[in-house]
Amino acid sequence: MGLNMGLHDCFRSYIGKWIAPPRNKVFKIEAQSYLLTKMVDEEQYLEIRFESGTPIRLHYWRFNLVIDILTEAKGEYVIIGSRINPQETHTIEGSLVCEAHEKGYPYANLRTAPFVCDLIVLCGYAIYGYMNNPETGRRVQGVKIT
Repeated sequence: MGLNMGLHDCFRSYIGKWIAPPRNKVFKIEAQSYLLTKMVDEEQYLEIRFESGTPIRLHYWRFNLVIDILTEAKGEYVIIGSRINPQETHTIEGSLVCEAHEKGYPYANLRTAPFVCDLIVLCGYAIYGYMNNPETGRRVQGVKIT
């Protein structure tokens, strides 16, 4: 399944550019920048490379799933959840891990939610913000559709 054309075109415009994660400003953190190195439509992925040189492939299904999750949330924030148990399906990270295992996708346990969300936010499809975790009451990082 291909990407939403708007996302595809937006991502393509960032090839060869260093990206400062948009979550850094909102959450006052210092996640490292990364370079969007390429998009391979035939294999349905884009690749980012960190300042350290480590590359990660982000398959298009991950972006499609996150857009679906955010759309279903109807304007409410969804927990990103990159720091908690990835089996927690009420989080973006947990949903990505579970989907990868269920469908037998490669790199199932790779923690990708922050990067997938960054790129969706960067392209104007979502925004970051804080929310309360309904299970713990703790203030956590979230993302919602725009």
